[in-house]
Amino acid sequence: MVLIVALPAPEPIKGVENSPGRRCDMETNGMIFADVHPLIRDARLLIFDCDGVLFNSFESNIAFFNHCLELAGHGPLGPDLAAKATFMSVGQLLEELFSDRGERERVFEISQSVRFELFFDSMQPLFDFDFVLPILERRYHLAVASNRSASLEKVFTHFRLERYFSFSVSALDAPPKPAPEMLFRCCRRFDVPPARTVFLGDSKADLAAALNAGTGFIGIGDHLPEPRVSSPAKLITA
Repeated sequence: MVLIVALPAPEPIKGVENSPGRRCDMETNGMIFADVHPLIRDARLLIFDCDGVLFNSFESNIAFFNHCLELAGHGPLGPDLAAKATFMSVGQLLEELFSDRGERERVFEISQSVRFELFFDSMQPLFDFDFVLPILERRYHLAVASNRSASLEKVFTHFRLERYFSFSVSALDAPPKPAPEMLFRCCRRFDVPPARTVFLGDSKADLAAALNAGTGFIGIGDHLPEPRVSSPAKLITA
């Protein structure tokens, strides 16, 4: 459960210029004072999922998995598994594809050698990182917990996410969601209890991870139960 309490007025955000259509509560001498959504006012740590929260990566993930399967001599993903490609880890997807452990391990090794950079062109940021994240960064610790494996580091480098997220956890570091360990690691890194942490996710696995960890949860999109918002950008509007 996310507690809703009143906090002191947010600090001014320096170095972020306002523009038409972007609502801010106050602007003085080039400094923007932004309010935040009631669902995160009591939080100290915000953890973001990657795919479906930061990026629309549906096409890139399917292309990546199908490329790995082709290299291993297999056919492409069927419709059911393709729909899961945005939130399952490579290992989770391979467990559903192959009953033979040796084949799973072989295809996994192939997947870790593939250059995910080949698929960046079809990854689309879901909001204006350079406007939203500096505002949130001034008030919260920010982290990413993703079921990606080796590709998460490459995504961070290509999109320069380290400017805003000082910590990330992938499926190489902890059991994938819905296990709670990724969220626990983020909490330990910043010495913030789960009760003062909110996880932003877009899948049932994300929701289950938050429930298992005892953090707050905000669904992104319209296919999860309340509380939810259409985009992380909505977190900085009153």
